[in-house]
Formats: sequence, C-alpha cells, structure tokens
Amino acid sequence: MEQFQFIIPNGKSKLYDRFAIFLFILNAVVIAAFFTRSIPNDLQLYIGLAALALSVLAILYYFLHLSFLKKSEVFLLSMLMIAFYWTSIGYWWIGLLMVILIMLYSRSQREMLIRINKEQVTYPSFPQKVIQWDQLNNIVLKDGLLTIDMKNNKIIQHLVNDNGSVNEKAFNEFCQAKLKQS
Repeated sequence: MEQFQFIIPNGKSKLYDRFAIFLFILNAVVIAAFFTRSIPNDLQLYIGLAALALSVLAILYYFLHLSFLKKSEVFLLSMLMIAFYWTSIGYWWIGLLMVILIMLYSRSQREMLIRINKEQVTYPSFPQKVIQWDQLNNIVLKDGLLTIDMKNNKIIQHLVNDNGSVNEKAFNEFCQAKLKQS
C-alpha cells in the first residue's frame, strides 16, 4: 500500500512548555508553603520533597536546556509526583486536575503527522480528523508546502519537514489519480 507521511511543526509546543513551567513554579511555591505551615507525616514529607525536587529539576531543565534528560520525561514525571503529593495530603481534586493536565500535555507533545494513503487523509487535530478522498478538491505538494483543498471550501496548508524524502512529482500524481477515482 502506498502511503505518504508528512511531519508538520508543532507551533504551540513552546507555549505549552511555558504553561507547564508556570505550573511547576506555582506548585513548588505552594508545596514549600505547606511545609512551613504544617508538619506532614514521613510519607507526605518524602513525597512532597520528591515533588519539590522534580519541580525544581523541570524548571532548571527548561531554563538551562539540560541535554542528558528528555524534556517530556522530566515534565511528565514531575507532574505525576506533584499529583501524587496533592492526593496524599487529601487534596485529591488538585491531584485529579494534575492528572488531566498530564494527559493534555503528553497529547500536545506528540509528533504531528499528516498521513495520506489510498483510502483517506489523516490530519493530526484533536480528535484526529479523517478526510475521505471524495471530500477533497485537490492536494498538492509544492516546494515543501502541502495544500489540502476540501469541497466545503476549507483549505489546510502546512510547511512540511520531509527533508526531500518525498518525491513531489510522484506524490502529486498519486493524489491526482486518487481524486479522479473518487
């Protein structure tokens, strides 16, 4: 089966990272404030210290660009430990909120792939959009710009990171043949 894949840049990744850093700073300050106001039991103390340390590590990673760690792993582990801390001290709703934010953050950091095959075009929105060939007017790849023209007058355009791995002529001929069939 002939299939083409195009990686499109995730333009909002930095925004999501900044929001995550804001949450780490906020949680670090609040956890530190909780330590000064109450005496936690041993388990809560260790979980809180781990959450605080991982938050500081995530903040340092963001500002110092540490290369020996993967950003997504540091951020996700930190958020998970923070969620575990809030749950352990009885604030389960904050822990639940952190778990939801973990899922949204991990979803936002995925690789954005447009897949085009003989059955359909798959676009990486949330939720993933499946476009059938009979819904399309045209698909063209020209100079690294992928243009998807739909019959409902919507146009999707993206600069793609294909590094010349896709033959433009072969791709455009494939698309034209599929559009004539439908």
